[in-house]
Amino acid sequence: MERIAKIHPTATLNPTKDEILHQQFGPVTNIGAFRFVDPNGKVGIETLLVRETDGALLQFPVTYREQRISDTHEVGTTEHSHLGTRHITKIVADPVAVTEIIRVILEGDTNVQRSDGKTSPYEIRGTGTAGVDTLTLGNIHLKKIADTVVTGHIDVNGNHKAFSLSLPTQVPVIPAAAADKNGMPETALIGIDPETGDHYVFAELII
Repeated sequence: MERIAKIHPTATLNPTKDEILHQQFGPVTNIGAFRFVDPNGKVGIETLLVRETDGALLQFPVTYREQRISDTHEVGTTEHSHLGTRHITKIVADPVAVTEIIRVILEGDTNVQRSDGKTSPYEIRGTGTAGVDTLTLGNIHLKKIADTVVTGHIDVNGNHKAFSLSLPTQVPVIPAAAADKNGMPETALIGIDPETGDHYVFAELII
């Protein structure tokens, strides 16, 4: 789906994303991010990526909103020089973001382009085969929210379905040699390393 995440290239954040990541993980190296967009343009949806000193890939999937939506799963706030106070919440607690990730996975869609031209270090895509713009999703209800997993119900083309969406902090990797041998989850969000061909499983959906 052709959507672009609008980025304010001159904006400043306080605290910065690097400072927030350090608070969450300690000493890590920020290697980039990928984004999705809210169809209504209200919610920022971003997954920040870091490497630990031992080389493990960690993800920090969050949303940015003008107002708080969760006391339990809010990470904190940051002051955006253009947008004001932004409440940072884990994606698993944000129904807008969960709906969008489910759509991307089922349709086999990709992450969006950024208006500032920056790109993700990985080629992000869903493994589903429904085809872009073929699904109608709605009436989502988040039933149980844990640190990295959310379960609930959502209408898919008018059918009410239970789902479980997992976004592990340490991202599993499937080596390139195994990725073509039925080692890939059927419904997942993956990132392909363009240099090695390794596949990283950022999210897995059961629906």
